[in-house]
Amino acid sequence: FTVSLLGRIEAWIAYDFPADFQGSKKARGFRGQRQAWFAFRFEGEDAEVDLQAHLPPEFETWRWADIAEAPDLVVPFKRDAYLQVIAAFAGFAGTR
Repeated sequence: FTVSLLGRIEAWIAYDFPADFQGSKKARGFRGQRQAWFAFRFEGEDAEVDLQAHLPPEFETWRWADIAEAPDLVVPFKRDAYLQVIAAFAGFAGTR
């Protein structure tokens, strides 16, 4: 499928794992994550999205959603990071 780059966030966005987090990254000694974020426009067809293209799959399902829904769809410790992403990319958000 085809995408076009709309923009990126210049600064890294970071979050820490909570003390009780039991994920594999924390088990390997990571304290959290620092991420670079990019906004792309998807120019393909929905049928082209293949979550099984790379194994093991990271996600079980996907759907289109309003950008404002994102913070409520992630684990609480990532919420602030998603709010930063939404603020940076809100101008690109539209209806599909």
